[in-house]
Amino acid sequence: MPVGRITWRYAFSRQNRHRVTAVLLAFGICCAMTALVLVLAFMDQLQMMRFDDIKILDSYSLHVVPDDTSRDGAMNALSMLSEIEGVTKGILFSEIPAIAYTGDGGGRLMRIRALDEMGFAYTQNGKSMEIYAGAQPAADASIPEILVSWEQLQNVAMGGTQVMRVTVLARGRTSAAVPRDFTVRPSGIFSSALPEFNSSVMFMSLESLLALVPSSSVRIGLVVDETKVTSQAMASSIRALHPSWQVMTWQEQYASLYGAMMLEKGMMTIMIGFLMLVMAFMLLHASRRLLRDKQRELAMLEVIGFGRSSLLTISVLQSLCVAACGLIGGFLLSHVLALTFPSLLSGIATLSRGLTGYAPAILTLPLILKVDVVFYAFFSCAVLGVISLFSFLAARKLISRNIMESILHDTF
Repeated sequence: MPVGRITWRYAFSRQNRHRVTAVLLAFGICCAMTALVLVLAFMDQLQMMRFDDIKILDSYSLHVVPDDTSRDGAMNALSMLSEIEGVTKGILFSEIPAIAYTGDGGGRLMRIRALDEMGFAYTQNGKSMEIYAGAQPAADASIPEILVSWEQLQNVAMGGTQVMRVTVLARGRTSAAVPRDFTVRPSGIFSSALPEFNSSVMFMSLESLLALVPSSSVRIGLVVDETKVTSQAMASSIRALHPSWQVMTWQEQYASLYGAMMLEKGMMTIMIGFLMLVMAFMLLHASRRLLRDKQRELAMLEVIGFGRSSLLTISVLQSLCVAACGLIGGFLLSHVLALTFPSLLSGIATLSRGLTGYAPAILTLPLILKVDVVFYAFFSCAVLGVISLFSFLAARKLISRNIMESILHDTF
């Protein structure tokens, strides 16, 4: 008889069936936990990348509007805010709605964001916006310069010329808004990580906008080190120091998007709860199968004098040991896969380009997964609790019968 067939029969013989069942149970727990952890880490990383792009480009951590919205007043307010612990950067900016006219006479509703030098440096160093053609807008140009995306340059350029006509709404003395029309020249082309920015936002230097529209209010964008203090806590501190100032966190500015993403995360948690129920029923079946395969050993232990409470303890501990091996294996495997995830994505993208000439955008994202140790510990405790409960119920049901019959009907 071939050696392979002998090994296979030996592995699934009655004496070794419980070992195979234990290995399969541990392997199943390992794979299930690894999949759950990686899916959660992947979703969390996508959300964090989205939020980081929003904070770097648009909302920062906080928007602060002081009482004096002139440039000098905002600069004085920024000097006071910079002394607060946890504030890493302060950016002066102004934003105004605009209509950019297309070559066919139509118009597109857009907005112009004017930044100081620190704002442009922070945006580009944050890798959420890059200027890949031309330069950032200068403040001393004869024709005001503006930074546009390639999409905007194609849609609103005036017949291929090097200038664009823009109308903005400025505050007037007798009316709330007064339209002002002027011509700007694109100084460069930018590309951002947010598609809505590429389609609807143009950048200008703060000095140029204040020269064109002196009534523009200057705001302060604060970047907060959230490892030391949260945006909500910082906003509460600023409101307590300056009650008349307007303070808005990035969560409040993007309330709809933030709520949608938190709802998505909540739905993922609910789905994990359902998956845990499915895993619980699978563990119940596996625990019963494992104990049924071990009933001969339990009968032998009862013959040599072990009581039923001792047999219950042994059965539960054996199931917990199997589950612990699976959980530890899942933790180590998820860590290894998380560390090698960027390389795996790069390899899949290369293979996709080689086979189809196209790689999905998600394969090119610089995703670095992080395993949440606290979540894994909590979920592992829940799995161990489920396994111990089901093992106890299954073992008690098995031992309540006449376990000695397994010896009478067995062959040594």
